[in-house]
Amino acid sequence: MSQLGLKDQRILIIDQDNKVSNDRTWCFWSEGDHPFQDIVHHSWPKMSFVDDRGAVRSDMGNYQYHLIRGIDFYQKVKALLKQQPNVHFLTDKVENIYQTEADTTVVWTTNKGFTADLVLNSIFRRPAETHAVHQYNLQQHFMGWWIETDQPQFDPGEARLMDFSIEQQGDCRFMYILPVSATKALVEFTLFSEKILTREAYEKVLEDYIRQQLKIEHYKIYEKEKGRIPMTNQNLSRFEGEHIIPIGTAAGWVKPSTGYAFLNIQKKSQALAESLVTGNRPAQVSPRNRYQFYDNLLLHILTNWGSLGKRIFSALFRNNPTHRILTFLNERSTLKEEVLIFGSLPYAPFLRALWQRTFRNFNKTEKPFFSIPEERVRSLQVDGNSEKVF
Repeated sequence: MSQLGLKDQRILIIDQDNKVSNDRTWCFWSEGDHPFQDIVHHSWPKMSFVDDRGAVRSDMGNYQYHLIRGIDFYQKVKALLKQQPNVHFLTDKVENIYQTEADTTVVWTTNKGFTADLVLNSIFRRPAETHAVHQYNLQQHFMGWWIETDQPQFDPGEARLMDFSIEQQGDCRFMYILPVSATKALVEFTLFSEKILTREAYEKVLEDYIRQQLKIEHYKIYEKEKGRIPMTNQNLSRFEGEHIIPIGTAAGWVKPSTGYAFLNIQKKSQALAESLVTGNRPAQVSPRNRYQFYDNLLLHILTNWGSLGKRIFSALFRNNPTHRILTFLNERSTLKEEVLIFGSLPYAPFLRALWQRTFRNFNKTEKPFFSIPEERVRSLQVDGNSEKVF
């Protein structure tokens, strides 16, 4: 928005965290340059996949796998926006967002109220529990340790994106290894499942994998990360209204079958900003396409038969060149490439998922996520205690 010339609008960014710590990392693959090339912490031109049959290593061709640290991203974006006199920051917690009968959009924080012509909302709700065959509530949850060894142990030119050599225990479970030097790497334990583990359970798998699989006895942990990403086809927006536009995770911009989102969010943010410059209001619901259909089939399989994920990903990586896989996951593949990919996968789980999604239905009841107190709506007055923002 700042790059495209929205200079006459007052823009307020509200976040309950002031973003001064390295609280996360983003990983993604790309061809050529991208808007955040200058803050990439490390890139890998090669990748590997591991299962019980051993490792499959490959050159990524025109692609590279990138890692960006959260703190570097925050510092870059905040420095750019502080040069814009119409952009303001507020560290506060958003308590509620709604539209009045007069189509005024209202934002309440813990300490203040604001009115706006438009609200871009990135606050998402956890999906409600559902038993509908067409909706899924998987999560990609993970814990990672940044470790340092006293002897060279890693190849900083190769990212191990999936290692299925660990026990699945009925879920889809794998390890990541992202080395940034011969002695430093992020080792991460990731699951696709509905239930979150205890901290001790994540740490036990990490410790066993480092000592038993990687054969590393002496190491120190110098940083930890933990998180979860929704893998769902449900609406994640917490607030609804014509002038309340969900963005990011709340808008479903995370690819539900993989959890990757960084570049997709940049592209959709660009399109959203361009629509605002031209005076158009973007549609809040993305059009359905064949990739959503593919995602829903895989989500159905992972939800109902999680341990089959290992078999499916093994077939995918063993039977297809890396470039074809990444192009497909970027949703830029041709129908011919998609036929080749699905022809390389075990067909029975996908046919069963298609059958159940087509012919089975379940009753679904959901409770509303929140209700707006009517007295709070009536009490709003645009006076000295509220401000008008974009």
